[in-house]
Amino acid sequence: MTGKWKKPFSNRSTSVKSFKPSNQPIIKISIMHITESIEYGKFEQLNIHMISKPFTNIFWKFQNTRFTFVVILPTTPGRLEYPDKVLRGEIELPELMKQLRPTQVTLGLPRFKLDTSLDLVGTIKSMGVTDLFDAKLADLSGITKAKISADVLKQSASIKVNEEGVEAAAATVISFSLTSVRNQKPILFNVNESFVCFIYDKVLNTPLFAGRVITPVSL
Repeated sequence: MTGKWKKPFSNRSTSVKSFKPSNQPIIKISIMHITESIEYGKFEQLNIHMISKPFTNIFWKFQNTRFTFVVILPTTPGRLEYPDKVLRGEIELPELMKQLRPTQVTLGLPRFKLDTSLDLVGTIKSMGVTDLFDAKLADLSGITKAKISADVLKQSASIKVNEEGVEAAAATVISFSLTSVRNQKPILFNVNESFVCFIYDKVLNTPLFAGRVITPVSL
C-alpha cells in the first residue's frame, strides 16, 4: 500500500535536526519541511494537537484524498501519554478528525521507517466502530464487492515515510472542543519528539495503520 502526498516535500527542504525520544537522549535525524494548507487541530484540554496530511491515492481506484496521514503530538513537550490516549482508544480519533480545520501549517516531519505489530480490534471498537465486526452490518463496499466483515484485525506492518509519501505493508466519550486557531502566520507543527501516527480512511472513519514512534529509524 503506497500513498503519494497530495503535496510532496522537496528534497532540498530536508535537513538533519535534533529529535528528543521519550525518556532518552537527543538524537540527530533527517527532518522534512514544508509550509502548506492542511487540516489541523489543537485541543488544549486534551493536551494534544494534530495534523492530517492527505494522499492523492493509495489504492488505484481512489484518486482523491480519502486517505490521510495523521500525526498527534502533546502540547506540552515530552508528555507522550496524552497522544497515547488516542492510540489506546480512550479518546475517539474519528471525533477529533471531525473537528480539524484547513490551516496554514509549517510542518517538520521525520523521514523514517517503522516496524510494528499491533492488535487493532480493541482500539477500533473503542472508537465506536462496531459494525465492521458484524457480518450483517459490515459495509466494505468501498474496498471490495465481497460481503465480508472483520473477525480478527491484527496488524503486522512496516511503514516508510519520505518526501514523496508513505509506503505501508500490512497483513491485515470524552467531551472536548477545538481551540480556535486565528493566526495569520502559519502554525508551527514540528515533529521533533516521540509521537503517535495513523493512516486514516476518511470514508470508513477507521485507521488502517496505527503506530507509536519513540525513536525514528532514518531512511
